[in-house]
Amino acid sequence: MDTPLRLIAVGPHGAGKSTLGAALAARHGFACVPEIGRLHRDRALARGHHALTRDPAFDRGVIGAELRRDRRLPQRAVVETWHPGNLAYARARSPQVARRMMERLRLAATGLSGAVIVPVTASAAVLAERLNEPGGTPAERLAFFSAVAADALRIAEAWGLTVLPPIDTSLRAPAACADAVLDRLDGRADTHWAVRSGR
Repeated sequence: MDTPLRLIAVGPHGAGKSTLGAALAARHGFACVPEIGRLHRDRALARGHHALTRDPAFDRGVIGAELRRDRRLPQRAVVETWHPGNLAYARARSPQVARRMMERLRLAATGLSGAVIVPVTASAAVLAERLNEPGGTPAERLAFFSAVAADALRIAEAWGLTVLPPIDTSLRAPAACADAVLDRLDGRADTHWAVRSGR
């Protein structure tokens, strides 16, 4: 059986995580696992709650759903945001939920085979152009999503997860970004994954 490899795309809203996942799926056979928060977002928006809104019930629901989904993750997948990102969102919006769930999330993240964090970013101009979430001013939204992404990376590093150098999606086409992720994996002495299709 192949060694599991779960690439965790972490970055601000609009950075290109979904597009990168689709490119990795198309070029290298990864399964795309969508962001749990996005799947729950429509219900929150119907209640008038946007991403910047304090919403403990939303954050608890996202974290619980992500923990349950861990058992079903494919062996070779790109997962958006995942535990470091969801904890970072909770720390920004629902600190009590974050405190209560932090250790459980750390144990789940460090216990999942083959988890590798892929920081995904883009220039401030590109992020501002892609931001389509409601709530606050454009500057407030950009600051919020950027702060959450930075905190997610700090969390991943504190948990000792493998973190690759960032991929800037404003500098390359999606297919080139997908190839760059695998180049970064291949270039690390501490990785042992056969990541390219056909290997």
